[in-house]
Amino acid sequence: MEKAGGSRRTRQSRSALLWGLLLFLITQASFSLALDKWQPNLYDPDYSSHLTSLKSRIAEVPDRPLLLMIGSSRTALSFRPECLPPLPTAGAENGRALVYNFSHFGAGPLMNLMALRRLLADGVHPTWLVVEVMPAYFAHDGQQFLLLHAALRDVPLLGRYLPAWRLWARYLTRHSVLSPKYPAELLRRYAPKWAPSASPTDSCAIGPLGGYLLLEENVDEATRSRRTAIVHDLMAPYLRSFEVTPTAERATRELLELCRRERIAVLLLVTPEGPTYRSWYPPEAYPKLERFLHGLASEHHVQVVDARQWLTDAAFYDSHHVIQSGANTFTLKLGQEVLTSFVSSRWASN
Repeated sequence: MEKAGGSRRTRQSRSALLWGLLLFLITQASFSLALDKWQPNLYDPDYSSHLTSLKSRIAEVPDRPLLLMIGSSRTALSFRPECLPPLPTAGAENGRALVYNFSHFGAGPLMNLMALRRLLADGVHPTWLVVEVMPAYFAHDGQQFLLLHAALRDVPLLGRYLPAWRLWARYLTRHSVLSPKYPAELLRRYAPKWAPSASPTDSCAIGPLGGYLLLEENVDEATRSRRTAIVHDLMAPYLRSFEVTPTAERATRELLELCRRERIAVLLLVTPEGPTYRSWYPPEAYPKLERFLHGLASEHHVQVVDARQWLTDAAFYDSHHVIQSGANTFTLKLGQEVLTSFVSSRWASN
């Protein structure tokens, strides 16, 4: 009898534990989903920080036409609008464009599309849009990184590109366990004095126009070689077997169609790569991307700028991401040789 009673108590304890665990998970998921609905940008602090900063700039001069850069860590680090001289726009009432870097670490074609759709939904409508083309991300979709930043409002878009089981499994798994950074984001927004220190992707790391502030000023050759080797292991396989993926092609075309409907002028920008990085392409690889981009340019009447050879290896810390001097050189060259005419031609066409 005593043994039977002990077994019954053990089963009851296990049952109570399981029910407690289930209740905890349901509570966590419910809270997380509620946050996702009412504060979707908390799940993507990089996007949220940029959006808050950008809206502050827009509020300063509400009628200024807006030029946005969207792209990956390459453009996040290399484009510093704070260094640009004013871009005159003769057809605009306020005389010059507001230029802002809205790049997102890890962004490829589908994340760029997701970012633009979010921005439009959040009331931000650019006049000009510079869209980064990073070849490796056109050959590799990077779904895991994309899903890491997805919110509920992104699901309808992503559901057209990703298998439903993977999308929902990843979404529900991630949202069932609330990461510590989300309470931190809530505190920073509603009780900043109580909030913990911000991470490098928070607003403290970006300038008033979205340029990244924490750039390295110099890198010794041993460090550059070590970091370049890491990038080689990550990127070279996609370059050796380069093909534009169906997802990359569809997402890019959808972005261009969206811009056409919204009357947003688009420029596709192939970002700088060091000579070492460029040596990893087999002879037939990059011409495939060129043919694809030229086809898009002809079909959608957009401009393509190939800036791959604008910088030397000394401008990068890994033949792929720039140091501060590389960012300054790239930004000024882009402004002088590309953006000035891009902005002027837009107003001339109107």
